[in-house]
Amino acid sequence: MLRIRFSNGLILGGNEYKIQAPITGLDTPSVRNTDATYTGMDGGYMISQYYGHRTLVVKGFFNDLCPDGFDALRKGLISKCYLRYLMPIVVEDINDNYWFLSGYITDLKMDITSPKVGEYQITILCPDPLIYPTDSFTASVPTVIENNLTVNGDTTVLRQGDCDAYPVITLTGEFTEPIITIGSSSFGLDLTTDNTSKITIDMKNKTVKALDGTSLAEYRLVDSRWLHLGQGANTINIETASESDTGTAKLTYSAGYRGI
Repeated sequence: MLRIRFSNGLILGGNEYKIQAPITGLDTPSVRNTDATYTGMDGGYMISQYYGHRTLVVKGFFNDLCPDGFDALRKGLISKCYLRYLMPIVVEDINDNYWFLSGYITDLKMDITSPKVGEYQITILCPDPLIYPTDSFTASVPTVIENNLTVNGDTTVLRQGDCDAYPVITLTGEFTEPIITIGSSSFGLDLTTDNTSKITIDMKNKTVKALDGTSLAEYRLVDSRWLHLGQGANTINIETASESDTGTAKLTYSAGYRGI
């Protein structure tokens, strides 16, 4: 059974609002291509490729034998299609798997054609083009994968999903000028922490914060790079400058997929 649930309680594909095939936008998102032509010769070259946003379009209908009941359904759908809100969305696919995404409702079409049966079309724009597994139909966040990392040593993490993952790395306790390396890129902080400290490095949102939420971005080394997990096995190295440090490290991320 295919159903879609918004965080405000609106369910498409349930008893009230039926879904009609096809649903568009659950396959691969759009791709933005930057290319150019060679000067003085035939042909061209690709400079870069980036995902664009995902556009999800859902069509369906609703009905009620009582005109008052029909009117309540129509007004209820309008009232729950919020504007200016980034709403978490969960999709239950035909194999009973749950998928998480989030988006803005950008359009609602719902012409009045009958006092008992109505049709709707909802367009949702998702800034994050990826779709993530989640645990249940009522979940509000994607499933998080957690890995404990070795300090002053290597840890191998096999990335799940089919897209690069930008993880959150948490350093807890004592660290002296920590440096995190994934592949050939590294991220370093010019600071020393004690055993009450907790530093959260969010590679996706490009933030470094202390336990109380204070930004630590000023301590980032100038040659630091925001790191990601690439396809397959990733070797992650965390170094602290003092051998007596007792800090621990953890990596978390959600596995992203291009489509379902």
